[in-house]
Amino acid sequence: MSILIMFIFFISAYIIFEMNIINKNVGFIATNRINNITLLGKINTVISRIRISEIEYIRHSSSDKRNFYRKNIASYNLNIIKNMEEISKLLMNNKARTLLEGCSEYLKKYITISNEMLRLADEDNNTEASILLDNASRNSYLQIRNSLEELEKEILINTAASRTTAENAYTTALRMSIILTALAISIAVFLTIKITRETHRQLGKDPGELQRLALRVAQSDYTIDDGTPKT
Repeated sequence: MSILIMFIFFISAYIIFEMNIINKNVGFIATNRINNITLLGKINTVISRIRISEIEYIRHSSSDKRNFYRKNIASYNLNIIKNMEEISKLLMNNKARTLLEGCSEYLKKYITISNEMLRLADEDNNTEASILLDNASRNSYLQIRNSLEELEKEILINTAASRTTAENAYTTALRMSIILTALAISIAVFLTIKITRETHRQLGKDPGELQRLALRVAQSDYTIDDGTPKT
């Protein structure tokens, strides 16, 4: 029976171990993917708003308007940096981290071009500012957008890999549970048969028959044929 108990314990431990793997991967899929995609969506939105604010900054000559858009641009830049820091804490894939680093470099380049563009606009050199907006700034903006798209693809690929790991762990756990359970049942049947035979051998009769004989004796019935020859 101790063997059977050990097998049952092993089955339970194995199932718990595999379920922990599944829960870990499911949690990763549910939390990490949602958070990363949400943050990437926010960055994309803020980048577009920066672009619009820069266009409006060049288009307006009013100092009040320009101060308004400059504050917006500075706020948006801080927002992007904050979101990128949050993403870097969540990423667990080296390739994804490399893509995020590349995106950060593109962002630094974009901010440098943006500052130069705003400086030209402040000097009433809107023509040069517009040229910078339509060329270097636009190219840098597209680089950021493309790098964000690549990062999103990598996150989805990593999520798919985690889902596959969870599915494989579940399949393995299910298969092994069935095998081990069948083995435990076989051992239980074997031990039951062995114990029954051993008991029958030691008692000399079937335990059920002995119980009936004991009941007859208890009822003062001593006409019992024990199988020995009569003299």
